[in-house]
Amino acid sequence: MATLTLPTQGGDSGTWGTELNTYIKGSGATHLSETALDVTSTGQTTIYTVPTGYRLVIDKIIIIAGATASPTAKVSFGKQGSATDFVVAQTLENLAAQYDCVQIMPVPHATIPVKTKSYAAASVIEADVTDADADGGEDNRVILFGTLLSA
Repeated sequence: MATLTLPTQGGDSGTWGTELNTYIKGSGATHLSETALDVTSTGQTTIYTVPTGYRLVIDKIIIIAGATASPTAKVSFGKQGSATDFVVAQTLENLAAQYDCVQIMPVPHATIPVKTKSYAAASVIEADVTDADADGGEDNRVILFGTLLSA
């Protein structure tokens, strides 16, 4: 019988999520990161860095509104330097109240598969606030779900 060796907390990345997910093959889309997102000003926020030896396929991104909703903020997601290669700017108009959630992913077509990217090790995945919402809050949560593949 094979033995599974699990990482200890505080190993390479300092988080259980990233380390444990790199040890579980075939688990499919997994909650890989959770990051605070400030939409009160424009700019980029790192939400995940692909671990060494792996590729990432992003499944979806969920945003949960913080204390203040963000109905006019626009945010895109993707690799640093081309932060629209997962999805282009999305207006967060459905985040009308605290704890409202939106799910962000490329929109499937009825007959043509959606093309997405797989990101190489060390790729930095970021949220890019392109249109700020001055009263949209600094405590929105971005949760990234994806699949890690051996490179």
